[in-house]
Amino acid sequence: MELLFENFSYGLRLASSASPMAIWIKEVGMSQPIPKDWMNENDRLGSVYRQGVSDFILFASGKDETSTTCPCPCNKCRNRKRFAYDIVRKHLIHNGIESTYRVWVLHGENPYKDRMVNRVEEENSEKGLGIGNFVDVAYGMHEELVGDLSGGDGSQKVKMLNHLLF
Repeated sequence: MELLFENFSYGLRLASSASPMAIWIKEVGMSQPIPKDWMNENDRLGSVYRQGVSDFILFASGKDETSTTCPCPCNKCRNRKRFAYDIVRKHLIHNGIESTYRVWVLHGENPYKDRMVNRVEEENSEKGLGIGNFVDVAYGMHEELVGDLSGGDGSQKVKMLNHLLF
């Protein structure tokens, strides 16, 4: 009998034998950023790092099922050499993964997918361009302010600005 668990981060029910990357590839379909916390692990013989390497190999091999090799992102090769997946696995365990290789473009990750999602969120959360500013402009609130400034002290610069704006 196979045990099931629920992945609360993504609301998935999968077999307990499924790795995080297997869950990712099968169910999430790359609509979320790829989990890469394992890349920061110092203990390359530890279970977290080794599972991360296995997940990386699964990800890389799943993107191009016809290929038997991929660029090796270990600290020694730095994606300049191609090897069979089992050799890449050994290199990653022995040499560690290159710490700056955060978007796995050479292994099939889309570098723009996550940025587009995040960009929309950033634009919506900007401060200073709230709806109130647009309402003020629509109802001429800024004209009253400029009029008050130009009428009070007779400043030539304010009058010139007022002339340019209106």
